[in-house]
Amino acid sequence: MRRRSDTEFVYLLNNLRFGELTAPQLQILYEKRRVALTGDFADGAAVRIFPTVKLVEDYNARMTELLAGESRIYKINALDESRVAVTYGKRPPHNVTPVDVNNCIGLLHSIKIDVGSRVMLRRNMAVSDGLVNGAMGIIKKIKWPFAVTN
Repeated sequence: MRRRSDTEFVYLLNNLRFGELTAPQLQILYEKRRVALTGDFADGAAVRIFPTVKLVEDYNARMTELLAGESRIYKINALDESRVAVTYGKRPPHNVTPVDVNNCIGLLHSIKIDVGSRVMLRRNMAVSDGLVNGAMGIIKKIKWPFAVTN
């Protein structure tokens, strides 16, 4: 690490990591920014790192709104099923389903997506299949597992 001896920068990165960035530290980051946030670095094109989950959610909502102007957005709700032998495959009562996304292997209760949505896994799900924390992709096609008839 080039800046190992730069303790001010080390503290800045640690505070950024824990969402405790101070106003002077934020100003340092703005001063270090050399790339315009357009083209390859525009919103929706470059990966962004945020210090809080709230900022991530706000950014994702903004990107979804932009995508909604171009196409239809689908809201997909999670279907919780029991993995306990006695109740296997049945929907568990709401009082036993974790509310905190961090207690659900990082899977959200619902997600809004469409073709063109960028997605990232937040937990290792199937390492042997490459479904690991940080794996990213762009949705190219949505195929429902059943045919919809009118």
